[in-house]
Amino acid sequence: MFRPKWLLSALLLGVFIPIIVVSQIVGPPESNTDESSNTAAFDADEIGKVIETTMECHENPALAVSVVKDGKILMSRGFGTFGLDNPKKVESTSVFGVASLTKLFSATLLIKMLYEKTNLTVDSPVRLLLGKSFNMSDPLRTAETTFTDLLAHKVGIPDYNSLRFDPKFTRDTLLERLGLLQTNQQFRVKYYYSNIMYGLVSYITEVIGGKAWEKLVDEHLYQPLGMKSSTFASVANFEQKDMVVPYADVLGKLERVNPEFSRRWAQLSGSGSVMSSADDMARWMNFHLFDGKDAQGNEVVKAKQIAEIYKGRFFVGPETGKETRLSKYPVTSTDEIYAFGIRRGFYRGYNRLVHTGSTMGYRAYMALLPEPKIGVFIVMTGKDDAYVYRHPLHMYLMDRALGVQSWLNSSTLCTYPEPWENRSARSNRTLNPDVKLKYDIKQYEGSYYNKIFGSISVSYNKTFQALVITYGWAQWRLYVTSNAPSETFYGQGLGANHVFYINPISFLVGGENNNTIQGIKATGMFSAIPPIFSKKKDVNKGTPIFSNSALFFPMAILVCLIYKYDLHALLY
Repeated sequence: MFRPKWLLSALLLGVFIPIIVVSQIVGPPESNTDESSNTAAFDADEIGKVIETTMECHENPALAVSVVKDGKILMSRGFGTFGLDNPKKVESTSVFGVASLTKLFSATLLIKMLYEKTNLTVDSPVRLLLGKSFNMSDPLRTAETTFTDLLAHKVGIPDYNSLRFDPKFTRDTLLERLGLLQTNQQFRVKYYYSNIMYGLVSYITEVIGGKAWEKLVDEHLYQPLGMKSSTFASVANFEQKDMVVPYADVLGKLERVNPEFSRRWAQLSGSGSVMSSADDMARWMNFHLFDGKDAQGNEVVKAKQIAEIYKGRFFVGPETGKETRLSKYPVTSTDEIYAFGIRRGFYRGYNRLVHTGSTMGYRAYMALLPEPKIGVFIVMTGKDDAYVYRHPLHMYLMDRALGVQSWLNSSTLCTYPEPWENRSARSNRTLNPDVKLKYDIKQYEGSYYNKIFGSISVSYNKTFQALVITYGWAQWRLYVTSNAPSETFYGQGLGANHVFYINPISFLVGGENNNTIQGIKATGMFSAIPPIFSKKKDVNKGTPIFSNSALFFPMAILVCLIYKYDLHALLY
């Protein structure tokens, strides 16, 4: 059969031209922020109105979202204002703290540095890098703890988060205290989410990279990805014009978080110091969805290193408020496996990578669907207890990006988890300053010591007419909440940490008549293994050195022997 030459050429071109074109698309397409080019199923203006409406039924002064699909930015917008007393509108370039979304930055950077600058792998023991300076609470953990254990929260040591109030506890000094951190759980058995271990990850990265963690993130991630608005709470200027003011709930009222708190609390860096914008986080999501490439298809992190991050490492179970099952809900949403700095699960049958972030004043959420290459980022100020806004909003945005009819709407985004489950009732605590102390004020005052946490002090404040407890750079006013069986207090934050409370705090009594304060049980500082602070003896009040009669006779005999030895040496 006769076929013209031009027809054969056209057929060949029809086969090979698409192959050539497709082969050139190796990374996410150049960011497209023209929302008018979005697919019909994703109406950014309509979705924006839904968010504006639902913000009114939640207590969030500021909010920002970005949604990406196939490398394009479907939506990147800000909502609300910079503060309760600042009418400036939030934009897609406005900067928020993303809290524990930082952990994926930490994991990504450590994996990159580990494989490019050492001959170690994620399964290598940490001691091979840090040597004898690395000591944990028992020989097994010291010898066997790997980088995987740190990144996937497998060490089994609870999070001693309140150590961050101690100015002596930093990335540089963390190793000195690491061996003191006790646990009552088995290694690689109990999941203990740990900000402290991610602080250690930051330090390890600095050892490998030879620079401060913040500089390494900037050089290896921020700059290559064009994340120009992003910074770190540990070094940020909170007065700069694009910085959204953090607000936290204090006894039922939204109050501004002191920048000094945000800066000091972020000093471990790798656990929660990243600050970013909706635009920059869209770039971050596309970087992960396209195997470590930037918008132009340039390799920033090797694909095999990115794949290492996503491997499931540890079953951690469901988190309250962040899971839906078909038995109760129209769809299934899970995240029960921890990888490196991110959790694995499913949404509508799609593989899902997800992590949340919560710190004083900021609430964040990021989820990725790798197969359809969809990413959703949400950040807000104010409160969002039990994820009642972030979680359903992210599922609503996922549905819209998938092009399916969402099971959520303006009404259910306000009532979630109702009508499917009852919303947990929350009652604001009422503090009564008139409840009298059980003992004389002088009994409480003094310095108390714990081997892990160090010293805390208790003093009477005449202005408040109340006891004040001081630990490091933080202070709390104590309110009596119970007198029986032991006297228990609620610690209301003061000064820089006024948004951070500790509860409960109990004074321990003993002595001959069981009426002498001898210590503090600080459950509110560390509930997993409540620390006991023993009251220090006041030598200025003439407390005998050998006040413990059990030690008197052995010490007396020792003194006599020393005296006899010295006398013998003198005479002979």
